[in-house]
Amino acid sequence: MKFTFHPHARKELREAVADYDSVNTEAAESFLEEISKSIIWILSFPEACAKIRGEVRRCSKSLSMWVVYEIGSSHIFILAVMHLRRKPDYWSYRE
Repeated sequence: MKFTFHPHARKELREAVADYDSVNTEAAESFLEEISKSIIWILSFPEACAKIRGEVRRCSKSLSMWVVYEIGSSHIFILAVMHLRRKPDYWSYRE
C-alpha cells in the first residue's frame, strides 16, 4: 500500500522538522524517525489505529504528534501531522 500527504500535512511535517532542527539536529532526526515509524505502522496495519471522526484515524508513535489519516481503496491519505497542543479539529476541512 502507498501513502500520500495532503499538501498542508506535508507543510506541517516540514515545519515540525525545522522546529526540532532549531533545537538540534538529533531532535529533528529523532522526530522524523518517530513519524516514519507511525507511517510504517499505518501501512502495515491501517485499521489498527483509533477512529477519531467517521473513517478518519490517528496514529502516534510519538508523545507529541499524531499522524491523522484516511484509508483509501489503494492508498493511505495523510490529512495532518498534528501537534497535540493544537486545536484538535483544525484539520477537519481536509477530509
